[in-house]
Amino acid sequence: MDQPIEKFQRLLREIFQFNCADLERDKKFVAAQKLTEGADEIFINGDSFIPNARALEPVFKARMFAEVQS
Repeated sequence: MDQPIEKFQRLLREIFQFNCADLERDKKFVAAQKLTEGADEIFINGDSFIPNARALEPVFKARMFAEVQS
């Protein structure tokens, strides 16, 4: 993620006790609503079946604990 991202989509959802059926339903909903259309990057919390989605947690933690640049 060295290059600037022009457009990103962040998807947050309640994932407590999500199973494969929930992940599949989630994927279909996002596609039907076109929530990721045109996004350079897609970040989502937890596991996902959404194509090209990246887990938000590692990115968040890396940025949160990175040294501050001035």
